[in-house]
Amino acid sequence: MLQCRLAFLCQPSKIYISVKSRITGIPEDQIKVSDLYEVAAGATAMSIPDFKKMVYKSEDYRKSDNFKSRGLGDLQAMLSRFNIG
Repeated sequence: MLQCRLAFLCQPSKIYISVKSRITGIPEDQIKVSDLYEVAAGATAMSIPDFKKMVYKSEDYRKSDNFKSRGLGDLQAMLSRFNIG
């Protein structure tokens, strides 16, 4: 069983993992607690909104199917708006 060295990451890490999983599409069981280093890098834990901003800027998100489908949806909406296609 994984033992947390930082007390606040034991239970709340599930929240951060769940957020990252929803944004990037990576299954929760493939996200490691060590991937959340930035959350605990400061004196206090990073807030969930700040964490979401960081994940949306990450390379993991840019490589994800979620990013590609969102970009495609935006493109389709723009083309539809200008009556193209």
